[in-house]
Amino acid sequence: PQVLSPSAPQPLSSKMRSFLLGVWLLSSLVSCAAAAGDAGYHVGAAGTPRPFPKLPSFTAPSRKALIPQSIQDTVVCTAESYQGVEAELVDATHKLLHAIIQKDFETYRKNCHAGMTCIEPEACGQIIPGVGFHKYYFDLPGTQGMDPVHPPRLTLKDVHVHAIGKDAGIVAYTRLEQRLNSNNLPVSVCSTETRVFERNSEGLWICVHFHRTPYKN
Repeated sequence: PQVLSPSAPQPLSSKMRSFLLGVWLLSSLVSCAAAAGDAGYHVGAAGTPRPFPKLPSFTAPSRKALIPQSIQDTVVCTAESYQGVEAELVDATHKLLHAIIQKDFETYRKNCHAGMTCIEPEACGQIIPGVGFHKYYFDLPGTQGMDPVHPPRLTLKDVHVHAIGKDAGIVAYTRLEQRLNSNNLPVSVCSTETRVFERNSEGLWICVHFHRTPYKN
């Protein structure tokens, strides 16, 4: 039988040589990384292994961390976590409602525009401008401050936040309030509210309009 002599090996093409070189370099890097393990070593100028410097860890503060505990205890929000301007709008709503529960008119005034308009049941279908109309209810006898034993509690549900740029926004929600009536019996009052905020020149979110509709069974 005829014996075929092996043919001379063909030289590798430049593309194949580049490919094999890349595979070899990659495998070398993987091997070095595996040998370093969790310690993370790199070779210094003198050829001695040195640990990689550890980067400082950063944990973004939660929205709850930005709200005082006293407000968290009296105004509970079941909304999902918001970020940026939307989170600021929810916080502004918390602060305003907490001032209402506490009958803290000074804080309420600072967080409302001087010409704030409102539509609510107490206005009997009228659009009321200013905060003077609301001050009347703050000043009623027996309404100064919260009951230290059984303070009211608000729960905000179905919260919707619409940021209009960086300096305006709308917050709509269902407001469920638990409190004691004049006979010291627990009652729950529900309403739907919409509040419009704008950022003033000092960077403070202030309410410029709100609309409240009571829930009727």
